[in-house]
Amino acid sequence: MTQLKQALKAIKNTDFNALEEILDDDKSYMEVSKYLFVDALKKELQGQIDDGFSGFDEIVENNNGSYMFYTKGYPYLNLYFKLDDKEILDIFLSHDDPFMSEEEYYGEIYFFFYEEDKENFSPDLKYLLNKQKAEKAVTDFKILSEKPYIYIEDIDYWRIKYEDIVSDLGFNPPIDIEVYRAFLEVDEICRVVYNTTAFIDNHEYAKEALNEYGNLNLNEEKEIVYWLLTHKNNQLHFFNLGPTNWQTTGIIKLDADFEMFVDCSTYIDSFLFAELYDRLENNLIEKYMPTKKYYQEHKNGIEMSLESHLKIHNKYLDILPE
Repeated sequence: MTQLKQALKAIKNTDFNALEEILDDDKSYMEVSKYLFVDALKKELQGQIDDGFSGFDEIVENNNGSYMFYTKGYPYLNLYFKLDDKEILDIFLSHDDPFMSEEEYYGEIYFFFYEEDKENFSPDLKYLLNKQKAEKAVTDFKILSEKPYIYIEDIDYWRIKYEDIVSDLGFNPPIDIEVYRAFLEVDEICRVVYNTTAFIDNHEYAKEALNEYGNLNLNEEKEIVYWLLTHKNNQLHFFNLGPTNWQTTGIIKLDADFEMFVDCSTYIDSFLFAELYDRLENNLIEKYMPTKKYYQEHKNGIEMSLESHLKIHNKYLDILPE
């Protein structure tokens, strides 16, 4: 039996010990050692195994040399084998469209490796300097988070202090091309910081939007809809995780992952605008929810948005975007 056939059989039967024996010690797969590769595949399938999954029922060979491993009702695995006379030189995830209908599968198995895990990874000077800076930024943020409560200006100061090395996306890009483990912690902090300081950046806009709302005839629903549509592109998202009286105290809980209470009273109008916008929009989305019959007639799905629901009910078409 060729190495390829042995590997296909081992994967089909989720026999990870056999797969380790079959693959070569001196080759890398998805740019990592065979042990990391097999372990990642094992971990990805472990949840399904815990739910009773015992292996793939079918293997389908695609035209480009990739193989789809498939069991009805479970995620499918799509692998491309780079070969030299049936000897496996490398294995990659493939992204061919599944041959079965959407009702027959439950998503696609996907995994990736950090750059530091790859066999050819060699940290250059830029990486080492950024790693050092990232560690300093994380340390400073943790010192900040140890206080009973902080001011939103303190968070903005952290952002300004480290603006030369961090951004709203941190170091890692938004797509999985080059993802570094060393920057994951600072990336998470960046997400929280930039979500929070957006209320500073948009404060003047929020105040003007609230003033506009105060001049609306609230008995005229169309005016409220127009206000929501006008400010949609500048909508702020705020989920209160702290004290219920935040509107008067200005104290909010920063994020579920960080035990930090933040005094945002200086920019409270931004948070009031965010809360008001979400409440009004959600109320109208619920009010104009499509009927059960409409859902049944549109099996491809319906966009969950105010604009979509209003169009379904033929409401305010003259002010809705085309």
